[in-house]
Amino acid sequence: MYVLEVKRHIAQKLTEGYKDEVEKFLTEVANPYERCLEYLNKWMKQLEEFSCFKWMSLSEIPSWGDVEPCVEYLISRGIHIDHAKCFDQVCNFKMFVECCLSDEELTNCTANA
Repeated sequence: MYVLEVKRHIAQKLTEGYKDEVEKFLTEVANPYERCLEYLNKWMKQLEEFSCFKWMSLSEIPSWGDVEPCVEYLISRGIHIDHAKCFDQVCNFKMFVECCLSDEELTNCTANA
C-alpha cells in the first residue's frame, strides 16, 4: 500500500514540474542497493583466488587436472610439494572414491561435511 502511495506522489510531483527533484530522489533510493551490490562483489572477487580448491567439495570425482591448479597455487605460496607423491595420492584417492562409494553415498558424505 505504501509503495502505491509513493508512486502516486512521484507521478504527481512529475506533473507539477519537479522532474529534477524526483530524479534525485530516485537516485538516492537506488544508492543503498547499488552500494550493497558493490560491497558484495568486492568481497566475492577476493574469493576467486581460491577457486582452484573447488574440487575438494567432491561434487564430482576429481582428476589430476582438477588438482594440479591447486598444487601450483600452493607452490606459488612457497609450500614444497613432491609432484610424484602428490600425483600418486590423487590417483589413489580417485580410485578410492570410484571403487568404494556409490554416487549416492558420495553425495550424502559431502552434503554432511
